[in-house]
Amino acid sequence: MGKRKDLPASFEGMEKRFFEAINRIKDGNPVCPALIKKAKLGKLRLTVSAVALEAGNLLDGEWIGLSRTQIGHANCRYPKVYALISGSDEDRSSRRDLRTINQGLREQNQDLEQKLKLALSEMGAMARRMESHEKGVQDKLDEIARVRSRGERHANTMPTTKIGKNVISIKDSS
Repeated sequence: MGKRKDLPASFEGMEKRFFEAINRIKDGNPVCPALIKKAKLGKLRLTVSAVALEAGNLLDGEWIGLSRTQIGHANCRYPKVYALISGSDEDRSSRRDLRTINQGLREQNQDLEQKLKLALSEMGAMARRMESHEKGVQDKLDEIARVRSRGERHANTMPTTKIGKNVISIKDSS
């Protein structure tokens, strides 16, 4: 089996074909025999399968639809078509099964874990900065105390050094 010659070759042509199929399904006037039966029964819905089937063509007396994988997911070849189908399908968006709920909760959990790690890291860095600032403040307080103690002694007093219990004057050591 070779290439299908009944399909347009360009990207825009294929996308146009999908959009036309969507419009026919929305209007309730499909050209695909299987979808015509569904329309008569009132069961015609806008789905990826229906659009792919409607966008197909009659080939050798048999209706052949296009591939659903071209429009079947968010990262597909024609994302505008997928967005139009999934946005219009109210039944699917309102219906939520446990797998989608679990997947959403897992993603939310991972996001919260990352935020927690970031917050703990920032808190640790902040604690280190606070300790550093406290040490700097304590050093300044010690310096102020030393300067004050110098100011309280008499001007003619010799500086002394305290070694253990003995006080040695600088004058004595020379």
